[in-house]
Amino acid sequence: MILVMMMVVVPLTAQIGAESRFKPVHNPISIGIKGGVLLPHYHYRSRGAMPEDLNELPYDSLLHRIRPLVGVQVEIPMGDFAYFAPELIWTKRGDSRLFYSIPADSLLTNYKAKVNYLDLRLPIEVVIPIKGPAQPYLFGGVDVGVVMPYILIDTVFNKPLSTPIEMNLSGEIAQETTVMVNKGNMSPFDFGVFGGAGVRYTLEFERFSLLLKLEAAYSMGLHNTYSKLEQQSQAPAVNLGNGGTHYSVGYRYNRGWECNFSVMLPLQFKTGDACSSFAGRR
Repeated sequence: MILVMMMVVVPLTAQIGAESRFKPVHNPISIGIKGGVLLPHYHYRSRGAMPEDLNELPYDSLLHRIRPLVGVQVEIPMGDFAYFAPELIWTKRGDSRLFYSIPADSLLTNYKAKVNYLDLRLPIEVVIPIKGPAQPYLFGGVDVGVVMPYILIDTVFNKPLSTPIEMNLSGEIAQETTVMVNKGNMSPFDFGVFGGAGVRYTLEFERFSLLLKLEAAYSMGLHNTYSKLEQQSQAPAVNLGNGGTHYSVGYRYNRGWECNFSVMLPLQFKTGDACSSFAGRR
């Protein structure tokens, strides 16, 4: 009787042990790359008697406003359903708006601002436990950005409108102008918060797995992007409106909607024992 039980239990135990060797550790650390698009804009706030009309300016076309976003990410488990996921992101913020120059009889001006940032983001992800291959999650965190020391360009140009009533009263067409912005026009860093929602899906392979993440978020810069030199009229002001510091005496914050896709590699690989591999080759 004892011999029969051993003949049944031992093979079963060996099978369970072999299967456990192929099972990855629960919630391993993952590393990966991230890319997507950002739809940035500036949020203005007045100081003193300055009117808050800049937020009401119409945006340029959607195609002209889309900016790239790319970076790397590490995902560190904090439990069964939570992760700490720091990331280093390069992105291009700014704005693209339409407005009437001063004086009011000028042509409509298309204002573009493109500024490169290198961001350190520190989000916390909380997974919503549901059955199925795809798991939704919520995330939020803080964002610290540094202005890159090159490619800071604001492009401002005037163009005639299609309707005669909106044309320049003199009938003249203004020439296109391009202005180079030095770092004296921008605060050298930015600080903000962000949050959003996403979906994660794991692809299982024979020896490893890949984690795919699709997410949408909104970021809110909390630091005034006007430089001190520009607010003190000591730097060339090339912001909205003629006269420069007419608008830079207030506050200007980075904002933006974004959509991102990540490919992560969990640092846990599935391995079998040497005997089973040798037996398979025979």
